[in-house]
Amino acid sequence: MDERRLEDPDFVNLLTRFLRASLKGWEFAVDNPSEALEILLQRHPGLDRAHQERMAEEVTSLVNKSNVPIGLLYVGDYERSQQILNDWYLQQRGMPLRDEKIWTDRIWRATTYAPEQDLPDEVLYHLDRILSLPAFYILDLIGTLAFGIAGFARAQQRRYDIWGAIVLTSLPAVGGGTLRDLLVGGDRHPPFIFNDPNYIYIILLVVILGSALNVMGNSKKPLSEQYPKFVLVTDTIGLAAFSIIGAKVAILAQLDWFWIPCLAALTCAGGGIMLDIISGREPRTFQGIVYEEVAIFGGLFLFGMLYIAEYAPNVPLFIGFTIVATFLLVFTLRLVAVSSNWRTYRLGPRALSPDQKT
Repeated sequence: MDERRLEDPDFVNLLTRFLRASLKGWEFAVDNPSEALEILLQRHPGLDRAHQERMAEEVTSLVNKSNVPIGLLYVGDYERSQQILNDWYLQQRGMPLRDEKIWTDRIWRATTYAPEQDLPDEVLYHLDRILSLPAFYILDLIGTLAFGIAGFARAQQRRYDIWGAIVLTSLPAVGGGTLRDLLVGGDRHPPFIFNDPNYIYIILLVVILGSALNVMGNSKKPLSEQYPKFVLVTDTIGLAAFSIIGAKVAILAQLDWFWIPCLAALTCAGGGIMLDIISGREPRTFQGIVYEEVAIFGGLFLFGMLYIAEYAPNVPLFIGFTIVATFLLVFTLRLVAVSSNWRTYRLGPRALSPDQKT
């Protein structure tokens, strides 16, 4: 098939009507197997009835048990099939197949059988695949480390015991993501910390090393104050990575668009808010510090770019660029907010200055 034919409106309309009619026929056959079998045998009386009955039962079983919507070949399955064919062709002919992008769900989405969703399956597939790469996973772990250090520093300030240090270290490190997964459910259950022990290992590492440094060191300052630049940079890496992860969870769960910035903010700041509440302090993110606002902006930017990704000549490349751009945008905005001492609007009357009080 020549991919240029997909640019022909008449050809696209023909494919859409053919697919719609085919899906309507399969829907009828699944709902009315006996009647469908009689229609088939009337048109082709030479067919074996018993064999056709078994075939109909098998097709009905596959359609009813499969999570894949009828009529759609997922882009991941297509790419795996294409890779198998390409390997065979390279082995037999000594050259790869011509690289053409002939997969599209535009025809399927034009039928009445496609569920309503903001982003096409191709965009969702490549978003999940790219964010599963080791490079982004490492950034996620770096952010977990930084958020964990912030929690351990609070335990130092309050002179908590080891168990208290573990709890306070865990809250900012994985608390927001865990709460997010519990709320979303579905494929996010059980929460991510139960599927990947590395997050728990990082929490324990922070507590063990932090406790050892606390015993050996003479400084009364917590780790976050001893190494402020290191903590700021790693914390900002975590903010950028967590923003993208939170937005990704909302997007892949196909929630309404307004949940995307909400889950981005929850993933970044939810654990810190729980840390403040448990340690008896008003949440700092509610007091004008620019933090979750950056995550919200990052989530909206990511969704906006993904919304136009299907029109890009190279969808995977465009999505990769979008993820990198979102990460750099959130990272830069957070550092600028800290260096410029940005503050958000706060409700109520402004606090009086010392001169005004007198």
